[in-house]
Amino acid sequence: MPPPFFCLLRNGVDELRDYIASENAKTKKKLNDRRNEKISTLNRAISEKNEEIIFELMADDLREDGDKLKSQLKDFVNFIPGSGKR
Repeated sequence: MPPPFFCLLRNGVDELRDYIASENAKTKKKLNDRRNEKISTLNRAISEKNEEIIFELMADDLREDGDKLKSQLKDFVNFIPGSGKR
């Protein structure tokens, strides 16, 4: 039987591993919830053709490719599905 110190150390390591796994799971869930909320808001904004909200949600991408993305986004938002018209 190993000395008590090693048992305590082993239990401590196991508890630490469980704690880290639990915190990682919580963080992943929060990130997934935020992503899902953003997708939901984006879908709602697209259906309402609210360009302001869409631009706000895509601010990081717009900083990089600004004008090109804005014009593509405007075309996408204004596209009427099924009619072939823009």
